[in-house]
Amino acid sequence: MEMHVESGHFLFHPFFRFTKRLNTQAGCSNACAYTNAPMRKTNHIKVRQKMKFNTETIDDVTIIEMPVDALDAGNVMEFKTEIAPILDKCDYVVFNMSRVKFVDSSGIGAILSCLRKLHNQGGSLNMFGVKEQVVQLFRLVRIDRIIDIHPTRDDAVRAFQAAASNP
Repeated sequence: MEMHVESGHFLFHPFFRFTKRLNTQAGCSNACAYTNAPMRKTNHIKVRQKMKFNTETIDDVTIIEMPVDALDAGNVMEFKTEIAPILDKCDYVVFNMSRVKFVDSSGIGAILSCLRKLHNQGGSLNMFGVKEQVVQLFRLVRIDRIIDIHPTRDDAVRAFQAAASNP
């Protein structure tokens, strides 16, 4: 949850573990004691909505649509928390990555955690709709060698069906 509230004589900010007291000397009631920079009076609270995954099942393959345009340090914990119950119920998963424009190292770690969880259950993970800049990153860190990346949803699902028919 991201919160930034300025009110009265205190400044509350998510990056500070303490509260800054405003400098009220000499009529400077709108200046911060640490920076003496003027502050605007605002009252806004941003609350992130819970990540919701749209899922679809074709045979034994579950298709999960990624609900964010960036998978990064800012949302990776929420991603892991919300996707875990879905992964518990299925073995073969296809990520629809068509919305994702950016992935950082935390996002890569989260994807690898999903893959590890599925492998421990005897399953696997495929992807489709991956944007070119994300594909380039996956090639750079060689994820494309352990997770199959397909151009379309049908190709990704067919890859699992073909593997199931050829044991």
